This record gives sequence, structure tokens and C-alpha cells, in this order.
Amino acid sequence: RFTSQGGEAETFLNGALANSTLLEFMPGQLTRFDLAPGQSYTQNYTANTMGTFNGMTISDSQAIQRTTTYIGVDKITLPAGTRDACKFREVTTTTFQGFSSKDTRNLWYDVGSGIQVQEDNDSSITKLVSGSIDGKSI
Repeated sequence: RFTSQGGEAETFLNGALANSTLLEFMPGQLTRFDLAPGQSYTQNYTANTMGTFNGMTISDSQAIQRTTTYIGVDKITLPAGTRDACKFREVTTTTFQGFSSKDTRNLWYDVGSGIQVQEDNDSSITKLVSGSIDGKSI
């Protein structure tokens, strides 16, 4: 298990700070790997975003409900090679200013390293091309 508290990002243009964003999860966004195949957990949290974009300050909050289900182990083929990977399905409902949207995505984590190696949703697929941990290829 791990919990993400959020993150911070900055964008520079010609060496000067152009934009900055602070994302905060309240409570922290939980990710669990201690599930049996078919088992799920649901978490409700708020994502607070504060940022500066082109000199304008923006602040908003979104209510998020995320249900994660462990599907099982798949053998997948990637540009980085064929490997066993744990597959999870996430269904996320985000509510912002009274409007809700639902997103479903699948995530695969390498059995040997725990690294996320593939993700897909309704519009895209992302696959690991290459990677290493402490200089050793995964």
C-alpha cells in the first residue's frame, strides 16, 4: 500500500517560470496491492488544485470516488519484452461544480519490479518501452 498526498509541478519558458501547480489529496489517495483477484476497494477524497497560469491564480476542488478492482495476473507483451503483470481496473467518478464524469482505466504492474508497465482507457494505450532500476533493465 502507498498513499499519495499530491504533487507540485512547474513549467518554464525560455528559462523563466511560466506556470506552477500544487495538487493536494484530502485525505491522501490510497493505492493498495494487497487484494485477491476480484476484490475491490473504494475511496472518496477531494483533489484541491492551486496554480498560477500566465499570471492568473486558479484554485478549485473536485470530489473523487475511485473504485479499484484487482483482476489478476496477465502475460503482456510490451516493447520492453513479455512479462507477467498484475492487472487492476479503476473506475473514477469526478464531481466538479455540480457536474460528474466517469472514467475507467486498466493498469498493469510488473510482477518482478512493481513498476507500472501499461495503462489503457477509452482513448489511449501507454506501454513501457524500456526502463531500469539501479542500472538493471526491467
